[in-house]
Amino acid sequence: MEAMDVPAEGRSGDETPLTAFDDAVREFGPDHILIGLRSSEHADWQELGLVDAVRERFRISVTVFEIDPEGHVPGTGA
Repeated sequence: MEAMDVPAEGRSGDETPLTAFDDAVREFGPDHILIGLRSSEHADWQELGLVDAVRERFRISVTVFEIDPEGHVPGTGA
């Protein structure tokens, strides 16, 4: 986020992704959710159906981006 000059904050949450989103939405009351996921070739159980579940449960705008194994967002230079 810093590389894109976008102010953001966050914390570590529950190890179950949807529970972590539930907790964060209750605490922060966001109007937009930004989700960074491992690239599809490195995805694991945590990513399965997550984006659809978040969109359905919270009914707010969601943006998703992939993070490569080195921690970079492909195509952004970050």
